[in-house]
Amino acid sequence: MGWVFLAVAIAGDLAGTAALERGTHGRYARHLVLAAAAYLVAFFAFSRALLTVPTSIADSVYFAGATALVTVYSTLWLGERLTTRKVTALVLIGAGVVVLRLQNT
Repeated sequence: MGWVFLAVAIAGDLAGTAALERGTHGRYARHLVLAAAAYLVAFFAFSRALLTVPTSIADSVYFAGATALVTVYSTLWLGERLTTRKVTALVLIGAGVVVLRLQNT
């Protein structure tokens, strides 16, 4: 169940970031409330995930997953360029999480 909470935390982080970005283009107050709610869900879910998932793993997966999803979001919906540098960084982040995960098995 901890992994489900971790996935919810990552999704909440992405939703909060997307709401903040949208808020910069108008209707700031509404998007700020949505972002705050999404981040609260993310932090609550992350705290629940820490009950069963080791902290070093949960933290790594949370931040790597959120970073990867925000990069995909910004590329697909915001028109940002996906550069070789970004792809390399995401691969390295993913590899680091895998190494940490394998170490704790």
